[in-house]
Amino acid sequence: MELLWEMDLLWICNIALGLILVISTALNLLVFLVFYKRRGLKKLSNRFVMNMSGVNLVSCWTLPVIATFGSCSSEAQAEAELCMAGRGLATGLCAASVFSVLLIGFDQYLAIVDPLHYPSRITSVRSVVLVSSCWLVSVVVGVAGSYAGGWPCSTLQPSSRIFAAIFAMFFFAIVFLLPFSLLCWMYISIYYAARTNSRKHGYITPEYSMITNEPKNNPYILVYNLRHRISNASMFRYREEARAARVSALVIATGVACWFPFSIQLLLESPVGQLAIPPVMARAAVTLLAMSSVLSALLFAHRNQRIRNDIRKIFGLNANTSNTIVRSTVADTTQFYILGSSFSSAASSSTDNSLAESI
Repeated sequence: MELLWEMDLLWICNIALGLILVISTALNLLVFLVFYKRRGLKKLSNRFVMNMSGVNLVSCWTLPVIATFGSCSSEAQAEAELCMAGRGLATGLCAASVFSVLLIGFDQYLAIVDPLHYPSRITSVRSVVLVSSCWLVSVVVGVAGSYAGGWPCSTLQPSSRIFAAIFAMFFFAIVFLLPFSLLCWMYISIYYAARTNSRKHGYITPEYSMITNEPKNNPYILVYNLRHRISNASMFRYREEARAARVSALVIATGVACWFPFSIQLLLESPVGQLAIPPVMARAAVTLLAMSSVLSALLFAHRNQRIRNDIRKIFGLNANTSNTIVRSTVADTTQFYILGSSFSSAASSSTDNSLAESI
């Protein structure tokens, strides 16, 4: 019965890896295609999204191959070296996935929480340095992980048990737990910034049905319009807060579902935990790690309305521009109505635009 359960899980992992390969390749290539076609999207913040898409493409083509590796014999030198390379690539790509999402979260945090200092903090040179550091640290982690032993080299013992234990604790604490905690803190801060910003400005969604031919000095019409405007402001404010809360919850769920199983597996099978992880469970952990290449692309790229519209335009489909028009109208020129008197004010802070684009 136990063997049958393991075979079923093995087939599920194999099917999932095949689907991840196809879906992730399509999603991330579309991101590169849109950024190549549309010059308006070639902003500094989108460099971090392109970096994430590059990590996703490497992951979706590499991790399925690594997941097919079984335990190898330490006597076969060629197989041992292949297993060491597979472990190094898996640990390095996990680190690259975590750090690429952390860079996006950091960029959005600065753009929304402190928009006035954002242009001076995120410059062209610094964005290149941050992206290069992401890859450099990931390569160092991968090289160190290849010598730490363990999956997929289940029978290949590390040259130093002390080094293997230190690396496992370092990977779990520094590569996974610390960036994940920072992501949680940043997106919770983004949620409170969205909440404070929406309540401070009291956005009101434009409603063409509000236009009436009745005299403006009619008190009943003034009260009726004021009620609708207050209702629309509350609704839009709720949407902004709900959108920020959704993104925060999805980022946290992605980290727990995709990065945590692989990280805890490395810790448990190391000399720290000294647990024998079944090969099928190790493959499931790598499958979940590969799933992050799909979820992160959907979360940080394809949720953007402008990117979706550009994808439709590239394939000759009718883009839904109504939401874009309404959002740009609300973000650029906000209508405030107080006790029947109206006035227009241009958005004085870039927080509103950052909020609309980032979440």
